[in-house]
Amino acid sequence: RTRPAASSQQPFPRALPLQRCRGTSALQAKTPRQRFPGPQLRSMSRFIARISVQLDYHPCTQFAGLHLALAKGLFAKRGLDVKLLPCSPVGGLEPELVTNLQRTFDKEDGGSKASVPHVAVGSVEQNVLVPAIARNVPCKAFATIFQKSVLALGALPGTPLKTVADLKGLTIAAHNDSQMELIQTLLSHGGVSATPREVRQVLRENKMELLLSGKVDAVQVYGLMEGLEILSLLGKQPSVTDLEDLAATIPGGFTLPLGYSQVLFSTADALTAEPVRAALAAFMEVHEEGWKLCETHKEAAAEAVLEARAVAGLNEDQDNKEWQLRSLEQTLPVVKGTASRIGVISPQVWQKAARAMTASGYASAPVSLSHSLDPHIWPDSASTGVTQTTAAGLDWGKYATEMIAEAKTRVAAFKMRADRLPCIAIVRVGSAEGGEKEAAACRAAGIVLKLVEVNGEGTTFSDAHSAVAALNHNDSVDGIVLVKPVGFGLDAAALGGCIARDKDVQGESVEVGTARAAHAELSTQRFFQPSIYTDMDSSDINAALPLPPPWLIPGPAAAPAAVTAIVEVLERSGAWDDMAGKSIVVLGPNKSFSAPLASSLLPAGPLLTLADPSSSSSASTQLGALVKGAHLVLGCPTVGGNGLNGLN
Repeated sequence: RTRPAASSQQPFPRALPLQRCRGTSALQAKTPRQRFPGPQLRSMSRFIARISVQLDYHPCTQFAGLHLALAKGLFAKRGLDVKLLPCSPVGGLEPELVTNLQRTFDKEDGGSKASVPHVAVGSVEQNVLVPAIARNVPCKAFATIFQKSVLALGALPGTPLKTVADLKGLTIAAHNDSQMELIQTLLSHGGVSATPREVRQVLRENKMELLLSGKVDAVQVYGLMEGLEILSLLGKQPSVTDLEDLAATIPGGFTLPLGYSQVLFSTADALTAEPVRAALAAFMEVHEEGWKLCETHKEAAAEAVLEARAVAGLNEDQDNKEWQLRSLEQTLPVVKGTASRIGVISPQVWQKAARAMTASGYASAPVSLSHSLDPHIWPDSASTGVTQTTAAGLDWGKYATEMIAEAKTRVAAFKMRADRLPCIAIVRVGSAEGGEKEAAACRAAGIVLKLVEVNGEGTTFSDAHSAVAALNHNDSVDGIVLVKPVGFGLDAAALGGCIARDKDVQGESVEVGTARAAHAELSTQRFFQPSIYTDMDSSDINAALPLPPPWLIPGPAAAPAAVTAIVEVLERSGAWDDMAGKSIVVLGPNKSFSAPLASSLLPAGPLLTLADPSSSSSASTQLGALVKGAHLVLGCPTVGGNGLNGLN
C-alpha cells in the first residue's frame, strides 16, 4: 500500500524523449487500451505550439481536467501538442526543473522563440513557487488549477488536530524541503505551546505507511486526495486540518495565507513571447472546457484519470472508479471557487499570500506581483479592473497602515532568526534637519533607530565618509538613510554613493555616474519623451548606454524604498493591472528617485513620461498638457511647490 519507489538515479527526471510522447500525451503513446478514441496525429507544421506540462504529483483527480481534455483530443483540435510529464521524485524542485527544461528546449529547437514555440509549464503550490522566485529562479505564474490551498496535516482518527496547541509532543512527517519549512515556519510562530517532539522529512511514498504504523503521529497531506486515502485504508474519518486554519489559531493575530494550490507557471522569459502567450491562453480555454466536462461527465473523467494512472504504472487502493468519483466530488468545488472562470488567479489574493510568506520568514526576500504573476494571459472575465480609479481615489494612507502592520510581523520574524531587532541608521551631516518621517515609520514598525550626526567644526568629506563607512561595516546596522541637504558644501551624491548597496534605503548608491544610465535605458523605450529634460544632451545619453541601471541588477537593494512602496501600493490597489497602455507621468528632478521608479513601472506596460517641472519655463506648457491627459501622475518628494503649483 505504498507508492511505487522513485528512481534514485537522478534528483529529478529529465524530459521524456519527444518521440515517446509526440501528438497528445504519453497516455496515448504507450497504452494499447484506449477508453476514448485518440485524436488524429498532425504534422508538426499544423500545431501552433508544443506545451510540455511538468506535473508535481502522480495522475489523479487534481489533474482530471487535463486528463479528460487529452483523452478527448481537445488540445489537438486547438492546434496544441500537449504532453504531461511524470512528477519529480523529489518534490519542491518543480520551478528549477521547469527552468532547466525550458533552457533545453531553447537550445534544441528554439523553444519559446521558435516559429512553433515549445514551452515548459509546471504545476506547483504557490508556497513552493514564491520562495523559488525569491531565490532568483526566473519563473512566473499565469493561472491555477485550485482556487485555494489544500495543504493540510492529517492524523489517525481520534487524534485532536484543531489548533497549534494540539501539535505539542507530536512527531510530524513531511515529504519535501518546502513542506518541512512551511510546517517549521508555522510552528516557530506558535510558541512553546506548539512544540512537537520532532518534524521529520520522509519519502513521499513512505509517509502513509509511517502514519498507519504509528511511527509518526501526523503527516503533511493534500487534503482532497490523501485525506480520502486514509479514510479508504482505515474505514474511519481521519483528522485533517488545513495548514491555513491551524495558523489562524496562533495567538496574536498571526496568519499564513498560502494562496493557491496547483499553480500553473512557466519561465518569465518564455511568457514575454506573444506566440507563447496566445498558446497558453488557448491551453487555458481547453483546460476550462476539460473541467466543465468533468462536472457533466464524471464517469468519463474518472476513467480518464484511471487510464493515465495505468500508463504511469500505478496500482493502489484508489485505482477504482468509485474512489475516483468520490475524489472528483471533493475536487470540483475547489477548482471552481468563486472566480468567473476556471483557473483565474486574483492578483490581490496572490500578493496577500506572497507578502505573508515573506513576513513570516518562509520566503527569503520580498517578491513583487510583477515578478511572480502574469494575470493578463488568463484574466478574470468579470474583472472591471480599476479604470475608474484616479490618483485621488487611491487610499495611500490605508495601504501605508497595512504595510507598517505587516512590517511589524517581519520585524518579529527577524528577531526570532537574528536574536536582535533590525536597526536603521539616520545620518545627518552639518546642521541638516530631516529624517523625521523615516524615524516615525521605524518606530511604528518596532525597528531600532540609530542617529549619527556629523557636525563638528571644519567637517570634511573624509569625516562624513568615515561615518558612513563605519555603518557599512557595522553588522548590527541593517539600513542607512542619508538626510539631505548635506551641510558644509559637501557633495551629497558622492556621499550617498558610498553607502553599501545592501544597506541603501533610499537608492543613494545608484546616483553617482549611473542615474543617467537609467534615463538612457528608458530613452530606448517608446514610452520615453526626453525632450522634457533640458540637462541631458545626446552625448550624456550615448555615454551612459552601455551601463545597466544598478536597480535592474539582482541584489539585496533592487530599488529605493520609496519606489518599492509606490509599486506596492499600485499592486495592492489593483491599479498595476490597469496601467498597460495608459499615460503615466513621473515628475521630479531627483534622478535617483524618478529614474528607478520609471524602470520599475516599465513591466506594467504604460506609456511612460519622465518630466522635470523645474527644468525650464518653456517646458511648462508641454508639461501641463502631459499632466492633464495622464491616467496617473507620480511626483518625486523633492519636487516641492515650485513645479506642481504652477501646473494648476
